Amino acid sequence: STQSTWGDQYVIATKISEAYLSPELVAEHLEKSLQRLQTDYIDLYQIHWHSRAAVKCSKYPDRPLLEEIPLEDTLKALDQLRQQGKIKHIGVCNFGVQDLKRAIQTRIPIISNQICYNLLWRVPEHEVIPFCIQNGIGILPWSPLQQGLLTGKFASLDDIPAGRQRTRLFSKHRPLQRHNEDGIENEVIEAVDKIRILSKSEGRPMNEIALNWLQAKPGVSSILVGARNPEQVRSNVNSLTWSIKPETVEKLDIVTIDVMKALGTNNDPYENSEHSRIQ
Repeated sequence: STQSTWGDQYVIATKISEAYLSPELVAEHLEKSLQRLQTDYIDLYQIHWHSRAAVKCSKYPDRPLLEEIPLEDTLKALDQLRQQGKIKHIGVCNFGVQDLKRAIQTRIPIISNQICYNLLWRVPEHEVIPFCIQNGIGILPWSPLQQGLLTGKFASLDDIPAGRQRTRLFSKHRPLQRHNEDGIENEVIEAVDKIRILSKSEGRPMNEIALNWLQAKPGVSSILVGARNPEQVRSNVNSLTWSIKPETVEKLDIVTIDVMKALGTNNDPYENSEHSRIQ
């Protein structure tokens, strides 16, 4: 097994799709992951979304499930695999307080919740993060640079590729939108401009400021950072070599608070409250 060569150096984490959360499919897909990764066990096995994200509805008739899979059944299946040594830890992704409470009631240990969280998406601070901290569940932020918005490389929102204009930050008139909300583009532009000014005053690139801000936030265990080339990897890793000042964190909180308030408490970046997959 390759696990013996990298087990002490790396943490292997992967996810299972919301469409495959029935007990028999959980076991089947874990075995496939183990084979593909050429390992005996996975350190962190995560539920990608609650199964409601895969249930057919009038808006999404092509989704594969006719009804939700009971979360308790999924967690029981995962716990059995954990007891067999094929999984070390169980995590969830995109879970709101309602689903987290339901998971905790099973008494099956959940160690992490992977959620969208960054300077422009602070929605989890309303409810999810305080609940996770209270219950010992680590936060793993995805999209920490908000699909490049927090790197400073885009001069305007129109310069951002259409595929990255799908979140609720953007107007419903943008291409590929599905949330049908007005968006908060003016607030986003103002916040990004202020973050850029703060970054210059600190003498640090925007991406490093954004990642360092996240590292300083309560409850954050690790950050999922993507990169398209070695230069981006080096730039993002460089954010680990210094620590942001508490007063800078406070300033960043202030300049992004209007965005946070405007988004409300719906944690789903892509769907409105009616169709939110995060409960």
